[in-house]
Amino acid sequence: MWMWLKKSIKKATAVSAVLDVAEKGWKILGWLGLAQIVLTALASWGVAMWAAIEAVPRSAIAVMVLVTFTCILSLSRIIGAMLIKPKPVRAPVDRAPFYEGWDDMERFALWQIAYLWLNQEPEDPTPEVGTKEFVILQMLIRDAESSVLKVSLDGGHDWKLGTVRRTDLIAYANRKKKRPLFLFPDDRKYGWMA
Repeated sequence: MWMWLKKSIKKATAVSAVLDVAEKGWKILGWLGLAQIVLTALASWGVAMWAAIEAVPRSAIAVMVLVTFTCILSLSRIIGAMLIKPKPVRAPVDRAPFYEGWDDMERFALWQIAYLWLNQEPEDPTPEVGTKEFVILQMLIRDAESSVLKVSLDGGHDWKLGTVRRTDLIAYANRKKKRPLFLFPDDRKYGWMA
């Protein structure tokens, strides 16, 4: 009895090793994008064998194999595409800031200035690379590093969290020949007041 158990364990170990190799091979095929083709080819071969056994004419077998291959490949790709969750796209903020709320602010963080400079309500301290807000933030950081813009880091090391006084910011905007609306209330025109 013990010999039978030992032989069964050896067989199970061998089968397990074969299954591990097959699983690794299948993962490689999947990584290369060939797993779907292998499955559809096997299904097509199965249809061809069934048709040959049933004595279906060769031209009909060819059509059946081609249709089977195409349908299974297309459906597997469609289902695969449906299961992949797309990366959420963040819609741009088109709303103008509530200027009256910002008029009373005496100090602004650089990341807030980056949004307000573009007449947008600040929303994210780390704007995405490539956006207009990111470009303005980089300009502000460069000017802060070169002492063109007076920035207080308040004990921190992150430039985007550094703050600027309103008066220094107005002087900076004048040097840049820019008049962002959050700094110059007289330039604002409201549709119902104009």
